[in-house]
Amino acid sequence: MFKVGDVIKYGINGICRISGITVRDFFGEKMEYYVLTPLDGRDMTFFVPIKNEALTSKMQYVLSKDELYLIVDETKGMKTEWIDSDKQRSDVFGKILVSKDRRDLISLVRTIRDKKTELEASGKKLHAADERIMNNAERIIADEFAAVLGIKPKNAVGVIEALLG
Repeated sequence: MFKVGDVIKYGINGICRISGITVRDFFGEKMEYYVLTPLDGRDMTFFVPIKNEALTSKMQYVLSKDELYLIVDETKGMKTEWIDSDKQRSDVFGKILVSKDRRDLISLVRTIRDKKTELEASGKKLHAADERIMNNAERIIADEFAAVLGIKPKNAVGVIEALLG
């Protein structure tokens, strides 16, 4: 069970601090909720029902520095298979985006970046859906890197690019 003060990754919503645990009456039923506050400065709050496994399963502890560097090392050279069908690729890449596996996210970013470079070399552009997925995956990774390394997310992008090569 998570506790107040824990810093967690909450699905695609980014890095949050558990700022409280409260009882709320949403939809006529009193329940206990984790109160999540994003660390990126967004003025919003997430209420996650403590007993809702589908939502609490999206919460995971932020990596330690050692774990982060280990994952980066483990993913060197890893790539996600490129799928030619736009629909199938969007489905598979979308599932990776919402997964909790950081290795898959890093691999996905590397794959889409390489495809983008390949397409640009022949005067073509990356499909807009692929660009969106890449940008979202980069943001998710950058948010966690920033939290772990104690830097701003905008600075984390450069760190990620250097580490991913």
